[in-house]
Amino acid sequence: MAAGCGTRISNDINEIPKSTLKIGKDSLIRNTIKLFLENAYEVCIVVGYKKEMILKEIDDLPITVVYNPFYKLTNSIASLWFARSFLVDEETIIMNGDVYIEQDLIDFLLNEKRSPTMLVDAKRKTIGDFFFEYKNSRLISYGKELPLESRTGEYVGIAKLSGEFIDVFKRKLEIIIDSGHYNEWWEQVLYDLSDSGQEVYVSDIGNRFWSEIDQIEDYQYIQDYLLSKI
Repeated sequence: MAAGCGTRISNDINEIPKSTLKIGKDSLIRNTIKLFLENAYEVCIVVGYKKEMILKEIDDLPITVVYNPFYKLTNSIASLWFARSFLVDEETIIMNGDVYIEQDLIDFLLNEKRSPTMLVDAKRKTIGDFFFEYKNSRLISYGKELPLESRTGEYVGIAKLSGEFIDVFKRKLEIIIDSGHYNEWWEQVLYDLSDSGQEVYVSDIGNRFWSEIDQIEDYQYIQDYLLSKI
């Protein structure tokens, strides 16, 4: 998912799409796509805001590109709807385009057999963007303003769905879109399913490195981490 404008960081990065920020020698989006291609995944990316800049970064990669022309008026659930034909009865990973991950997290995903599973960082409870409360690896509650005493971790921005679960997921996606709720995050599909009784699993990534880029400090955090590895 890489269609958004990234308004919280845009002034600090000359209003370029944050997925085009350089991480090492490549952009964030190129790094992520190459990771999944190297692990034998087919890749579909949804673009919107300044799509030409993103496409320039990835035009030589064997992927599917979907355009959300209404990116200014909608949120990522609409982007996912535009890419719904890519949701087939196969294991699927859905990921936000502003998240940096490495191979060890891909390995962790590959070994996760429960579905649907959303990734969480249990170390982050006080500072973060979106928090989960979960018990026995099952989602209980969620939100940006989740009370501190309820938080058991920060959502990482990645979910994994089994092929058997895809039909359930797509039906709920269609219901939300048909109801006119275009301004939801794509994760609202899983939240609605959880609220209606569907088990949604939560898996803690442990000490594996990741970072969402919402603020310029997040970008610097990744850069500092990479420098520390040299």
